[in-house]
Parts: sequence; structure tokens; C-alpha cells
Amino acid sequence: MFLLSSSRTIMLTEQTKAELKAYKYSCIDTSPLSKYVMHPFWNWVTQFYPRWLAPNLITFGGFLLTVAHFLLLSYFNPHFDHGSAVPSWAWLATAILVFVAHTLDGTDGKQARRTKSSSPLGELFDHGCDSWAVYFLPASLYTLCGVYSSPFRLFWIQWSLIFSFISSHWEKYITGVLYLPWTFDIAQLAVASMCLAAYRWSVNTCSIFTIFGYSFVGVLEFLLHSELDTRIDLLPEYVLIQDQLEYYH
Repeated sequence: MFLLSSSRTIMLTEQTKAELKAYKYSCIDTSPLSKYVMHPFWNWVTQFYPRWLAPNLITFGGFLLTVAHFLLLSYFNPHFDHGSAVPSWAWLATAILVFVAHTLDGTDGKQARRTKSSSPLGELFDHGCDSWAVYFLPASLYTLCGVYSSPFRLFWIQWSLIFSFISSHWEKYITGVLYLPWTFDIAQLAVASMCLAAYRWSVNTCSIFTIFGYSFVGVLEFLLHSELDTRIDLLPEYVLIQDQLEYYH
């Protein structure tokens, strides 16, 4: 058995193949929103999928919808600095695309377990698509708040998401368990909600509407950066444990 890369063929040893067969996906999601709202909803949705529907097809469908909303907003607002140029129907379409893509991403694994087709390759494909979605999803946020924000501020929103994604998978590499960030579902639903608000009222709504004196966009930005701060605090521990793992192997 082998894998092909752009530069060479990588042979899998018998030990590696045995470990792949024995591999079990382990994930812990402690977010109350996920536990009490999203997972029950995703379980309900999954029961309507035909059993012949491949989980990887669900994954890829969700990824294509994420790319679609990125292209839609980029077409009307290529520089992410003039959200009012986006027609109201595009905001509604974006809200639907974000929500459906999030639903597909949440149900692909459930369909895999339902059809007993879970595999390390499926996890790799799912999380590989997620790694690209981390780039495409903030486009909605850029268009919603870009006109009020400096490019540097938007840059840090992007890197907060990227670093949180990378560090959570690094943590999984070390501990064997993927601990999902609380902000993941919150961010997805918040973006969909803000797009609906832009459709119903205007793109300025999310910057004008306040929660305890802070704009809705500002609150979401704070949550994203708070996740980043938590991950940075754990970084020295990750490095120390990985050094120990490499030493004993």
C-alpha cells in the first residue's frame, strides 16, 4: 500500500497499516450550543439521508457551498470594503449557504457512523476541506465589517481562525483527542445571523446594533481572539510534550 505525493511515493509499512486499521476517531465537543442544540439538530437531519449517500460527498458538498458564498460576495465586493454594494438577495443566499454548509459539515461524520463507513481517509478529507474553509468563511465577516475596520484588524481575524484550527489539530496529534473550539459553531451561526440581518435591514446593522455597548461584530471578534489567547497559552505545553514524544520514539 502506498500514497502518492507531488515529489515521491511514500510506502506504508505493515505497522502503519495495522495502526490505520485500529485507528478510532476521538473528539470532544463541550460547547453547550453544540451539545444541546446543534448535535440534536444534526442527528435529526442525518436520519433523512439515504444510506447510499457517501459521507465524503456530504463533506465535499459543504465545502463547495462555502466556496460558493465566498465567490458570491467577492463578485459584488472584491475589496471587502463596501458591503452596501452587495444586493440584499445575495445576503440571504449567503446566510443560507453558510448555514447549509455548516449543517453538512456537522452531519458527514454522523452519516459515516450510521453507515459504518468511518475511516481515517474520511477524517483526513473532512478536515482537509475544513482547513480551506477557515480561509473562505471570514470573507463574509470582511464584507460585513470591512468598511469600518483597518486591514490589520481583518488580518488578525483571519489568523485567529487559522491558528485555532492548526493548534487544535496539533493538540490532537499529541493527546489523540480533538477538542473542538467553542467558537466554531458560534462563529458559523453568528455569520449566518448577521447575513440575515444585512438582508432584512442593512449591512450596517451588525455594526450599529450593540450588546452591552459593543457592536455585534465586535463581540464576535472578541470571542475569536479569546480562543486564540487560550491556544497561545497552551503552546509551550504542546512543544514540551512533542519533544518528549520525539525523544521516546
